[in-house]
Amino acid sequence: MNYKFAQLLINDPHHSLKAGEILIQPTREPGGNDLILLIEIDSNLPADQQFIQYFLELAYGIYEHSALHQTEKILENILAGLNEQLLTFNRNKGYDWLNKMHCLVGLASGQTVHFASFGKINCFLIRPALIKNISTTTYPENKKILFDSSLSGQLKPGDRFFATTEGLLNYLSLEKIKKTLSTLPPLSAIAHLTNILEAAPATASFFSIIVQSLAGTNATSDEETTPLKGKLAIPTGSKNSLDQLLKTQAETERILTPPSFLEIIKAKVKSLKFKTGPAVKKEEQNKTETMLPRRTYAAKTAAAPAKKISRLLPNFSPRQKKILLTIKKIFGFIFKILKNLWLILADQTTRQNLVKKISHWLVNSIAGFNRLSKTKKNVIVGLIVIILLFSQSLIWQGQMVKNAKEAQIYQNTLNQINEIKTSIDASLIYKDTLKAKQLLDQANTLLNQLPRSSKDQLKKYQEISGEIKAVFTKVWKIKEIPEPLVLIDLKQTNPNTEMASLNIKDNLLYAVSSAGQFLTVNLTTDKSSDLSHNDLNIAKTGFSAKTGQLIGVTPDNKFYNLTQSGPQAIPTALPAELKQINGLTFYLDKMYLLDQQANQIFRLSYSGQDLNSPRAWLKESLPVDQTTDLAVDGFVYALQNDGSVLKIAGGRPQDFPRLIIEPQFNNPTKIFTEETGDNLYILDPANKRLVAVNKQTGEIISQYQSEKFDNLKDVVVREKDKKAYLLNGSQILVIAL
Repeated sequence: MNYKFAQLLINDPHHSLKAGEILIQPTREPGGNDLILLIEIDSNLPADQQFIQYFLELAYGIYEHSALHQTEKILENILAGLNEQLLTFNRNKGYDWLNKMHCLVGLASGQTVHFASFGKINCFLIRPALIKNISTTTYPENKKILFDSSLSGQLKPGDRFFATTEGLLNYLSLEKIKKTLSTLPPLSAIAHLTNILEAAPATASFFSIIVQSLAGTNATSDEETTPLKGKLAIPTGSKNSLDQLLKTQAETERILTPPSFLEIIKAKVKSLKFKTGPAVKKEEQNKTETMLPRRTYAAKTAAAPAKKISRLLPNFSPRQKKILLTIKKIFGFIFKILKNLWLILADQTTRQNLVKKISHWLVNSIAGFNRLSKTKKNVIVGLIVIILLFSQSLIWQGQMVKNAKEAQIYQNTLNQINEIKTSIDASLIYKDTLKAKQLLDQANTLLNQLPRSSKDQLKKYQEISGEIKAVFTKVWKIKEIPEPLVLIDLKQTNPNTEMASLNIKDNLLYAVSSAGQFLTVNLTTDKSSDLSHNDLNIAKTGFSAKTGQLIGVTPDNKFYNLTQSGPQAIPTALPAELKQINGLTFYLDKMYLLDQQANQIFRLSYSGQDLNSPRAWLKESLPVDQTTDLAVDGFVYALQNDGSVLKIAGGRPQDFPRLIIEPQFNNPTKIFTEETGDNLYILDPANKRLVAVNKQTGEIISQYQSEKFDNLKDVVVREKDKKAYLLNGSQILVIAL
């Protein structure tokens, strides 16, 4: 390999507003081509990470399987493949990355670097007295081709090829970059830049590559990280960059930091040779000097007068000798003070003598002042007053400067918070919820930094805190419901009865208790039936649209059709593997049973009035033991303990977006959907809310919160009526969607 490579990759995957990656793949053949890839996306979503991985694997695959030998032809082949495949990927995925992607593709062979770039990638040729921008990239207007040209150039000994995204140029000047890269080896330069960029916020990202020619130098590439043969080495910030930085950081600091005066003294002391008597042989003298403990020399120096120090340190300049003598006097003065202080604290006689001396001095001073003439007394008093006034003025001015500085910092913080609120509004316009969340976290951090030492500051803090809370509500689409409408309250008629589940059919709402009792509510007239009575212990219920039956199951796995005239047993053939029914739901003529203990979903089919044809429905191992409830609309949606949702079809998992929500879910209990509805509805009792989620995108539609939701148990929704019915303890509540 004829080059040294180094990469700057600073990217916080949780807070950064951008995503990106770097791949440097050295050739495994003599005289081959080293592959260089850099990519950055102006957003940080899971789809962006998938696209970056696809980009790197596509470019590397074309490079690895190329049968061409000419570097220009290999690069043209890679670019042609990227032009074709990336545009196809964009159309198939429906993912608009073209206007926010910036990338570089390059090959290094011999002493020549060939490259092509797309988007806002800046490339420079750096020499000790020169930095030249060699970028020519713009976005293609027709968007039908990404890479339409490439550049190449030969690197002379010591030259650096430097490619970077715009992030670095926004923080550092070109002169600073040139000075660093032209005077330090690549890895040391990266370590130095990393130290400078530590002050950058977590939202900023930096992606840069340095290529240095080794021709005509004695440098080697031992410090580089070489991928294993036959493997695609896709670097990450922790695996490639951090290991290299730790390896070179100490050496970089040594190069960039000049030695201090104490370090000079230490070096000189180490080089001293102590004199011995004439009877000692030369080789024994050398051995004695080498083995002499440092404390021996230190003790001699402390006890020796100034003229002996001068003799013992012949290599020090006069100025350095003078400084050493001054240091000795200072330490002697400090030692004397500490000694007297110790005597005062430890010896009672010394303390008494000190008090007597102070009293005597005060008496003499007062007597001397009284003997002075009136004019002198007035002068002395006037001088004391002037000194006090002057010192007070200095203190007041210092306090004024401090207050002015704190006021400026305070105002700057307020301005930053206002700018962030404006940016959040812009993010919401473009439906970039992730970025809005990141900005909201920044605003809360700045809010906590605001002082609250005065009434005005406390009032301003409370005002901004309320504004940020309003922004939080807006970002996460929270709708507070102070007083939800009570459709029916069973405590008024049956104080000892609480409903356990809700079901809905046409205009009838069914509420079922754990004892098998149920009542119906006509949603058109709001009239309810009398509570039915039976002795069944109903564990779970579900409504079969196919048969129009309200089905209940007991803990011993017996199924009943619940009617006002009484429960009717349903013949059911259960699978032998079934252990416990934790939930059931219906779709067409199918019944789905959740069994957490067996980690399985079983399915039964209607045959007449019987439920039979049982089978284990899942074809892959899924964490169904963490599932709390099921909903079906053709797909099965399994709600997990952590609030995530598994989407399943044909017994196999399907893609479903990760739900991003604040506050985060806390053991949600129920999930509901309609066959033709657009949303999933998730009940989160711990946070006193009902959350509506889009089935296709995973976007949070609304969060309905109320302090009245103190015992949420179940939910059913009529999207066409824009109403949700909540079972809250003994109450049935209704809210508008």
